[in-house]
Amino acid sequence: MDAYLKAMKSGQKYYRHRSAEGKYPYLHVLDEMITEIDIVAENSLGTIEIPMELIVGTKTVGRRNAFAGNFMPLLDPKTEFAAKWSILYESLETEGLNEPIKAYEYMGYFYVQEGNKRVSVMKSLGAVSIPGSVIRLVPERTEGKLNRIYYEFLDFYKITGVNYLIFHHEGGYTKLMSMLPYTTTRWTSEERGDFRSVYSIFTKMFYECGGDKLTDVSPADALVRYMQIYGGFSILHKQTSTEIKNALNLMWKEIMALQPHEAAQFSMQPENFDKKNNFIAGMFGENKPKQITAAFIFSGTSQNSSWNYGHELGRKTLEQEFPAKMLVTKVYDNANMDNIEAKIDQAITDGCNVVFTTSPIFLHTTLKTALTYPNIKFLNCSLNTNHPTIRTYYARMYEVKFLLGIIAGAMTQTGKVGYIANSPIVGELANINAFAIGARMVNPNIEVRIDWYGIVDNNPEQNLINAGVDLISGKDWIVPESQDRHFGLYELNSDKPNIAMAMLNWGDLYEKMVQSILDGNWEDEAKSKRAINYWWGISSGVVDIICGSSVPQSVKQLVHILKLGIASGVVNPFSGILHSHDGVILENENSFLKPEEILKIDWLLDNIIGRIPESSELNVAEQIKMRFQSIEPLTDVKGNINSQ
Repeated sequence: MDAYLKAMKSGQKYYRHRSAEGKYPYLHVLDEMITEIDIVAENSLGTIEIPMELIVGTKTVGRRNAFAGNFMPLLDPKTEFAAKWSILYESLETEGLNEPIKAYEYMGYFYVQEGNKRVSVMKSLGAVSIPGSVIRLVPERTEGKLNRIYYEFLDFYKITGVNYLIFHHEGGYTKLMSMLPYTTTRWTSEERGDFRSVYSIFTKMFYECGGDKLTDVSPADALVRYMQIYGGFSILHKQTSTEIKNALNLMWKEIMALQPHEAAQFSMQPENFDKKNNFIAGMFGENKPKQITAAFIFSGTSQNSSWNYGHELGRKTLEQEFPAKMLVTKVYDNANMDNIEAKIDQAITDGCNVVFTTSPIFLHTTLKTALTYPNIKFLNCSLNTNHPTIRTYYARMYEVKFLLGIIAGAMTQTGKVGYIANSPIVGELANINAFAIGARMVNPNIEVRIDWYGIVDNNPEQNLINAGVDLISGKDWIVPESQDRHFGLYELNSDKPNIAMAMLNWGDLYEKMVQSILDGNWEDEAKSKRAINYWWGISSGVVDIICGSSVPQSVKQLVHILKLGIASGVVNPFSGILHSHDGVILENENSFLKPEEILKIDWLLDNIIGRIPESSELNVAEQIKMRFQSIEPLTDVKGNINSQ
């Protein structure tokens, strides 16, 4: 009876707490939940170990009010129920459980048909699981988020036989499988036992760090984020519980960021500043750095890459625009991926207090290093991230691609234009569609044909020539050591092929970022404790368009007007009625896509001829990019800071 009174006290506490929050305090009843839901299959799972934390309710309404939602009893100690509970407690404590419960599994959680008191007593005894004969109820497949996650779980379960993982975000099961060294057909009992051992230790440390207070982050969510940062399952497998706990404490901001209310923010527009006035403010303002020593970590050299060449020009702009006593820049070329962390460590040893890693493939290494050096400011050139430990930055290239599409639509002689992209990483599909939207705006019947540099053994330019295009939007910038002068929007079979090109002014972006740090804005933004993505466009001067002499004056004037409209926020390329290959995207002429929706684009406009390739079709370099910048939704992105 002492045990019953203690359990009842826990149940009453849970009941009061839930009631005070306006939440349901009793056990959930499965029969009430599925009355309007189509169940397409009932599968017997046999007798399995049911994780206690996943038993959330009862099958029928009969015993609902006898228990609080945590399965602790609520009825008076003088009732027959309390007496039976106490007798069962004594029996289970001395003899153990001899008979499995009966339960239903629905959407990853379990509902007891027979054995509610056994579950209650075992929970009070601290059991982590209980044997049960389980029937799985499979709902009809829908487009709801929870339903999609559940069907991911069903695929995961077929391979692993693991039923104790719950993810709160889409793609979690797939990501986890890609990080594990086990078979991809059917796990052996040894593999299941090995994973269970590591996962149990991780879960215990997660809860000891405060994970039990995070209602929207599961141990599985945290596990994937942990392995992304620290190097996968092989590293985790070797760590002691103390090492795991220490690492979790270091990255706890990253765990917190998985909660919906900790969603990432966009900075769509830099703060306005006057360099002369802000120079003095930066020198004498409180809590503002007196000097910045910035490191630039490249993925190669500026001679063999137009991407690195652009960032190198940006770095040199900083040296020109800021006094040497305030700003020093250092370059760390890095052609060997194995040396990324060592290069960053060396930069910090050399006294750098701001680190720019200029490629998306450096994202996770940057993040891991940032956890070790919390007083250093880290920025990675990438998109679609939700990491409060570092900042990310990129340019809204789709705005310029829209203008290039305007020019292509106005100047094509065949009514067919081409677009060549490297791979379908995040942001690239927005660029392609913006180009097609611009082209159709001035030429309603135009065809835009898409092809890909990154596909193995593919000749995209020849493919487009064979398809009858006369203009192609290709590589954005020239490669310094290359003899090929086809870049930007260019014309085939012409002595002067280059028509127009995008200009990405990394120098302007770096200048504004550094000045923002000197002004103390970094610390002000950090108070939100949310991830910040700098995503600046035409309005900031970071991106622009250059038109060649072959562009008619009337077209230049139209481009100029539209550019002013984009800069002021009046023009949004992704507005009005839009249809993709698969259906309607926008059906109202006054509607438009928000920034976070533009980032998530995974479709092609209906006037684009071509397809999105699979990762397996791409060369190794592009597959690596997709690993870090694949088309996945940025979880629960919301809000804009400094937006027009």
